[in-house]
Amino acid sequence: STQHKSTQQNYPDPSFSDIFSAFSEAFTQRKAQGLAFLELTNSELMLIKKSFFVTVFACLAAFAVGTVCWLILNIAIGAILHSVGVSYVVVPLLLLVFNSVAAFCLFKLAQNSFNYLSFSRLIQTWRRVFG
Repeated sequence: STQHKSTQQNYPDPSFSDIFSAFSEAFTQRKAQGLAFLELTNSELMLIKKSFFVTVFACLAAFAVGTVCWLILNIAIGAILHSVGVSYVVVPLLLLVFNSVAAFCLFKLAQNSFNYLSFSRLIQTWRRVFG
């Protein structure tokens, strides 16, 4: 019986208020963790949204400027080809081949860069938190 009594003295006997405050503190910490996760998720979504709109605006601006420059370049190439004696029939065919090759290269570039427009960072964040 004395051994049983000495064992009880080694462990504290918490009061109800101690237990309640410990649960309350754990709940508060869990709530703060959840709010931090929501803020992180919101930040990632805002970054994706801003990146999307900047990308769209930059693409439209680049398209407008590029179209004008491309037309001027094609006119200059056509004029140079004609001035060196290339026939009127051959000049448009050469420009068509040149423009087709350029369009194919630009399409491949766009296809490769599209792979980076994704939610993978957000999904990785969720996996770190929930995984």
